[in-house]
Amino acid sequence: MAEKHDANMDDLDKELLKKLIAYSRCSITPMAAFWGGIIAQEVVKFTGKYKPMKQWLHYDIFESLPEGQVNREPMGCRYDD
Repeated sequence: MAEKHDANMDDLDKELLKKLIAYSRCSITPMAAFWGGIIAQEVVKFTGKYKPMKQWLHYDIFESLPEGQVNREPMGCRYDD
């Protein structure tokens, strides 16, 4: 039987939580391209020629986020989030 873990708000990394909330609705192009490639490869593998992944995949992209405050006003171009 699996152990039950209680979540505690004091255990959360406050800076990580701020980044997750600030960028939760953004479309980060490199990340979208990465996941699109991974998903496409898994679909090809699922068709039967190769074996799909059976383990976890961790992708950390926080180093690509800007430091500090960012001007989030829409610019009226295709790069608006």
